Amino acid sequence: MKTGFAMNILVHRHMGNWPRFLLFPCIAVAGYLAVLGPLEVQAWWVIASWVAILSYCWFCLSGSFHEASHGSLFRSRVLNEIYGQIVGIIVLIPFSSYRATHRWHHAYLNTPRDFELWPYSDPHSSLWFRRVFVLVDTVFGVITAPVIYGRIFFS
Repeated sequence: MKTGFAMNILVHRHMGNWPRFLLFPCIAVAGYLAVLGPLEVQAWWVIASWVAILSYCWFCLSGSFHEASHGSLFRSRVLNEIYGQIVGIIVLIPFSSYRATHRWHHAYLNTPRDFELWPYSDPHSSLWFRRVFVLVDTVFGVITAPVIYGRIFFS
């Protein structure tokens, strides 16, 4: 349980970063929809700029999802839950599953029982597989994240 003092520090720290946790995630979703929409073909540097901006915004979205799972994004537990549920739908990871596995991750950090760091914490995964997976995970995280969290549901 967080003390009032600790909660005030958390809220002040995160609300001072509200663009990163709330504005940029909204830009990520809106920008992604705009890119998927009917746009005329742009110059390579325009597309590269969009990719860089939206990548950072999607990174912020995942950060806000993480903070909501800890209950530290908003003062209200209900707001953290609602926000986490909405973002979970967007990123195709159920919020309750993420929160449970993330707590498990903190309890068993970098051990074979750490599902969140699979395959990196699995001593049975070959070095070759881990190297390939980190490349695929970096480029196609939208695909690999549901695979990582889906393993918990089906195991």
